[in-house]
Amino acid sequence: MSTQAPLLVLTIQSTSGVLKDKTFNANEPVRAVKVSSMAQLKIDPSAASKYRLVLNGQPLPEDKTLVELNVPNGATLTLELTGAEVI
Repeated sequence: MSTQAPLLVLTIQSTSGVLKDKTFNANEPVRAVKVSSMAQLKIDPSAASKYRLVLNGQPLPEDKTLVELNVPNGATLTLELTGAEVI
Protein backbone atom coordinates (compact mmCIF):
# COMPACT_ATOMS: atom_id res chain seq x y z
CA MET A 1 0.00 0.00 0.00
CA SER A 2 1.58 3.28 -1.09
CA THR A 3 1.02 6.58 0.61
CA GLN A 4 0.66 9.53 -1.72
CA ALA A 5 2.04 12.88 -0.69
CA PRO A 6 -0.57 15.58 -0.16
CA LEU A 7 -1.10 17.97 -3.04
CA LEU A 8 -1.58 21.73 -2.84
CA VAL A 9 -3.22 23.91 -5.45
CA LEU A 10 -1.43 27.25 -5.54
CA THR A 11 -1.39 30.42 -7.60
CA ILE A 12 2.03 31.87 -8.46
CA GLN A 13 2.05 35.53 -9.51
CA SER A 14 4.89 37.59 -10.92
CA THR A 15 5.46 40.56 -13.19
CA SER A 16 5.79 37.99 -16.01
CA GLY A 17 2.32 36.57 -15.50
CA VAL A 18 0.19 34.35 -13.30
CA LEU A 19 0.07 30.57 -12.91
CA LYS A 20 -3.40 29.93 -11.56
CA ASP A 21 -4.39 26.72 -9.77
CA LYS A 22 -1.10 24.86 -10.26
CA THR A 23 -0.74 21.60 -8.33
CA PHE A 24 2.38 20.99 -6.25
CA ASN A 25 3.45 18.19 -3.93
CA ALA A 26 3.25 19.53 -0.36
CA ASN A 27 6.61 17.86 0.40
CA GLU A 28 8.31 19.76 -2.42
CA PRO A 29 11.03 22.23 -1.36
CA VAL A 30 10.29 25.90 -1.98
CA ARG A 31 13.30 26.11 -4.33
CA ALA A 32 11.83 23.39 -6.58
CA VAL A 33 8.47 25.20 -6.67
CA LYS A 34 10.27 28.44 -7.58
CA VAL A 35 12.36 26.94 -10.38
CA SER A 36 9.39 25.04 -11.85
CA SER A 37 7.24 28.17 -11.74
CA MET A 38 9.96 30.28 -13.35
CA ALA A 39 10.20 27.86 -16.27
CA GLN A 40 6.43 27.90 -16.78
CA LEU A 41 6.44 31.72 -16.67
CA LYS A 42 9.25 31.74 -19.27
CA ILE A 43 11.77 33.19 -16.81
CA ASP A 44 15.22 31.65 -17.16
CA PRO A 45 15.55 29.16 -14.25
CA SER A 46 19.33 29.72 -14.23
CA ALA A 47 18.49 33.14 -12.71
CA ALA A 48 16.75 31.48 -9.75
CA SER A 49 19.19 32.97 -7.23
CA LYS A 50 17.84 36.43 -8.13
CA TYR A 51 14.24 35.51 -7.24
CA ARG A 52 12.32 34.45 -4.15
CA LEU A 53 8.83 33.21 -3.35
CA VAL A 54 6.83 35.28 -0.88
CA LEU A 55 3.68 34.42 1.07
CA ASN A 56 1.78 37.22 2.81
CA GLY A 57 4.79 39.53 2.58
CA GLN A 58 7.20 36.98 4.07
CA PRO A 59 9.97 35.41 1.96
CA LEU A 60 9.88 31.62 2.13
CA PRO A 61 13.10 29.76 3.05
CA GLU A 62 14.09 27.71 0.02
CA ASP A 63 15.36 24.70 1.95
CA LYS A 64 11.97 24.09 3.62
CA THR A 65 9.03 22.24 2.10
CA LEU A 66 5.59 23.70 1.55
CA VAL A 67 4.17 21.52 4.34
CA GLU A 68 6.95 22.50 6.79
CA LEU A 69 6.03 26.14 6.20
CA ASN A 70 2.29 25.47 6.56
CA VAL A 71 1.54 26.91 3.12
CA PRO A 72 -2.23 26.56 2.85
CA ASN A 73 -4.05 24.98 -0.06
CA GLY A 74 -5.29 27.75 -2.36
CA ALA A 75 -2.57 30.21 -1.33
CA THR A 76 -1.12 32.81 -3.69
CA LEU A 77 2.67 33.02 -3.74
CA THR A 78 4.49 35.95 -5.31
CA LEU A 79 7.66 35.40 -7.31
CA GLU A 80 9.75 38.52 -6.98
CA LEU A 81 13.26 39.77 -7.65
CA THR A 82 15.42 39.83 -4.53
CA GLY A 83 16.87 43.26 -5.32
CA ALA A 84 17.79 45.68 -8.04
CA GLU A 85 20.90 44.90 -10.01
CA VAL A 86 23.37 47.77 -10.20
CA ILE A 87 25.19 48.16 -13.50
